[in-house]
Amino acid sequence: MGKRENPFNIFKDTKKLNIFIKIISSYNSQGNLFETEEGPLNILRQLLSADNKLYRKWSKLIGGKVRHLAVPNPLFKKFINSYVLPLIKKNKCHQIAHGGESYWSPKKSLETLLPCKTAFSFDLKSAFDNINVDNVLRFFYNSFSGLSEEYKRDFAEFLTIISTISYNNKRVLPQGAPHSMALFNRILYNLDTILFEKSKQKNLNYIRWVDDITLGSNEEKDLKQFLGVIPLIESYAPIAQNKIFFQKNPKPIYLLGHIIEKNKVFKNSKGEREKNKRKPVDYNVFFNSSNSW
Repeated sequence: MGKRENPFNIFKDTKKLNIFIKIISSYNSQGNLFETEEGPLNILRQLLSADNKLYRKWSKLIGGKVRHLAVPNPLFKKFINSYVLPLIKKNKCHQIAHGGESYWSPKKSLETLLPCKTAFSFDLKSAFDNINVDNVLRFFYNSFSGLSEEYKRDFAEFLTIISTISYNNKRVLPQGAPHSMALFNRILYNLDTILFEKSKQKNLNYIRWVDDITLGSNEEKDLKQFLGVIPLIESYAPIAQNKIFFQKNPKPIYLLGHIIEKNKVFKNSKGEREKNKRKPVDYNVFFNSSNSW
């Protein structure tokens, strides 16, 4: 992706700016608010003249882990919610991507696994930090059809730059921004499709709650039947090696802050989970490239 000193410089071309505004306005439920006070052109002008940064960044200890948060400033947040997020959501995410999507809660997501006698679950490692920025660029590029290559590239670069932040010498999705989860879900569409199809072939149910991936079965299966999924995932994204769990009946199954017991899903406490949940599967013992799915 070409680097720009200022992502807004591409809009020095008035014709290009007008086309961009027309496109993003078409996804706003209120239609084209071009020159109104709340319209994208006026917001962009204010952002261009603003002396502050697009995001407010800070670190916070959450659940025993330091989280690096980035929240858009009020004016920029208005632009994201009104124009960027609708453009993102015009692209579909996979039916099993539940976290952050309308209608879904962790409980409703887990209920799609029922009846569940066996569960294999794991986390993607630092998912927002490890998303490939080229995938963000490609997503936005493919969101514009019927335009010249120059316009598609420039619009995609602009949206990629304002939708990501610089962290540890790379661009990542900002934790705490309203668009990040929706964008993350849609970028993972191809991976979700592969896992969904392979799961169906093995008579398994697959769900993803943001970076938490779960494969469930209504049969009592052995761990070896799930081993190949880890190398498959690692060809796309790194895994949190200390957060791989294999659970099955007759013991309760703990997932997403809930418990599956007697084919029903119940909310449970962190203390109960930590006391009763099985130890993680030893990554170094069970997973290697020789396992295939």
